[in-house]
Amino acid sequence: MKNMYNEPLVSVCIPCYNGAKYLKECIDSVLSQSYVNFEIIIVDDKSSDNTLDIINQYNDSRISKYINKVNLGLVGNWNRCIELANGEWVKFVFQDDILDAECIEELLQKGRQGHKIIGCNRRFIYESEIPDHQKEFYSDNKSTIENLFACSTVLNADQVTTISVENIGLNFLGEPSVVLLHKSVFADYGYFNSNLVQLCDLEFWVRVGCNTGVAFVSDELVSFRIHQDSVSAENWTKCSFRNSLDSQILLYEYLTNPLYKKLREICEASGINLYLQFINETCRSRWVALKRQLNIFKRDKTFVKDVKSVTQSNNNIPVGFTIFIPWLIKYLIAPQNLN
Repeated sequence: MKNMYNEPLVSVCIPCYNGAKYLKECIDSVLSQSYVNFEIIIVDDKSSDNTLDIINQYNDSRISKYINKVNLGLVGNWNRCIELANGEWVKFVFQDDILDAECIEELLQKGRQGHKIIGCNRRFIYESEIPDHQKEFYSDNKSTIENLFACSTVLNADQVTTISVENIGLNFLGEPSVVLLHKSVFADYGYFNSNLVQLCDLEFWVRVGCNTGVAFVSDELVSFRIHQDSVSAENWTKCSFRNSLDSQILLYEYLTNPLYKKLREICEASGINLYLQFINETCRSRWVALKRQLNIFKRDKTFVKDVKSVTQSNNNIPVGFTIFIPWLIKYLIAPQNLN
């Protein structure tokens, strides 16, 4: 074991919510790290299972546990972890995931070269219920990331920006469990954007990376678990209006956030029209909202019966449109009314 005298403190953050099933394996993987100068910050977001029982099994001075007074939600809990972190570096690991023994040490070695955001390769643990098309999605993303860093394990700020504008929505680093962050990036570039659902990590990687650049360790140092109860699986299968808004919110950030000035300049030089893309995504998200509401009404037999009754004769068709059009306008203009 290396002498860790004067080595920087790493805050390993484990945000929890109903994660009892895999949590022990996750915590044990952190405690088994070859790099020993770390603290573990576990923040439970009002779990209803026996997550706290698992946490309380550990009597280790490096572990600090916190329980939120109210449920903060996914991104809110990530940001709470950051607020509580004392280390120079922040390493997330989700309650389902496993760190290899050399994970922190290898990432930190890259960080000592002056990089502030470092990712690593990962392997996937698929539970039996995960469909093949979802496995293919993750496998393709892994290959894409490997190809991006095939020639160099470092991308400068301009390269990150170019990749981001040419591939909007592409997660070029992976999930938070594979990333090590210097804590100064949160002071300089803000926290995770809680308005996002599926692209919350990607947006942060772009926001920081287009200003600082990113580094990558090609070794697989994290096992990322995908199961039916995991956030990734839930976001994949959940046909909610909130998820359809993510690309729209991402483009809005690109257009308005001062930290994306360089990105806007590269878009202009490359002839990429962010405004047009934003309009397209706005229309798409409202169409998703409309389809969702129509599906709800299709299942509502009373609604269907009433519409049929007022549109049955040709003379009454205008009456039917009188009912339908105000509803259509309402949800095209203000789809946030959909839950």
